[in-house]
Amino acid sequence: MRAKRSAGALAKIKRRQLDDGSPVHSFATLLSELATLTKNRCLAHGSRSDTAPFTILATPNPTQTRALNLINTIQL
Repeated sequence: MRAKRSAGALAKIKRRQLDDGSPVHSFATLLSELATLTKNRCLAHGSRSDTAPFTILATPNPTQTRALNLINTIQL
């Protein structure tokens, strides 16, 4: 049985915006947004071959931050 959507949820869908004015995402578009986050392994220029690389994480934009925070609330 499928749950009915609330009036607030239906209004957000109709205007294609959340209450804060940001766009409503589908699961697919949210995944596309999250896919732009990068994790880069780097090695300092001129370093020796035995030098360990380091990782630089991209800074998430507000939409990505909100999605990641929501993901972190999921309990399995």
